[in-house]
Amino acid sequence: METGEVSRLDFCYRKVNITKLKELKYTLVDMHVHTTCSDGLASPEEIIKRAGKLGIGIAVTDHNSISGVEEVFSNDLDILVIPGIEIKTKKGLHMLFYFYTLKELKRFFNANKSNIISNNFSLIGCRKVPEKYKCIWALPHPCGFEPWDNWKKNLHGEDSDYLIKGLHAFEVINGYSTKIQSKESYRIAKANHKGLTGGSDAHKLKDIGNVLTCSKEKDIESFLAAVINRQTRVIGKHSSITRNYFVQQLVRIKKSFINSTQ
Repeated sequence: METGEVSRLDFCYRKVNITKLKELKYTLVDMHVHTTCSDGLASPEEIIKRAGKLGIGIAVTDHNSISGVEEVFSNDLDILVIPGIEIKTKKGLHMLFYFYTLKELKRFFNANKSNIISNNFSLIGCRKVPEKYKCIWALPHPCGFEPWDNWKKNLHGEDSDYLIKGLHAFEVINGYSTKIQSKESYRIAKANHKGLTGGSDAHKLKDIGNVLTCSKEKDIESFLAAVINRQTRVIGKHSSITRNYFVQQLVRIKKSFINSTQ
């Protein structure tokens, strides 16, 4: 094992070996991918091709948008694609929702479009989403660098137990997270008896597949059930914190430019 790696049965902070994992009959899904329909640098079509080449599934989780995942599903797919969305709440905390069908994601988005687009979705509102729609709820990068990643600060107060009880999973490895942050996210997930997810948080094509959620299940419903039932394994690590930070800045510049021209 390389220096700096951490390995447990359900949590392995190390470089992904897709070939070996496929030999073990795992279904592999990068559960956090962005497209050009939000702040990613790769188009939905490019992402499909990349995932297909790697032999993995993906969850398309654009920020406050479902255009990317809709475009993905408009293609003939030979990979597993989980329809998802990453929303920013009014407190700044990001939330991930994974839906069992594109139809259900569209139903959720259309019913809550105004609050989603304006970043006015409440934490209590997040808690109620899985009660109204067929989906699971995960907390991304809970121990990251940004202010909105401070889950302890943002979930404190009288509603914290209610909110945490409703969460299905914690994203224990994110492509932008360090080993220390990932280990702490894993500790939090285990302490709260939650499922484990992981994703590259890819904003560029090359990062897709750097972090994978692994399960023996083959379809969306069974795969998400495995997350809820704490039967998944998460493997991966960040490629380069410095490079990822640089990409983040490029993405923000691009987004600011697009907004200024609209």
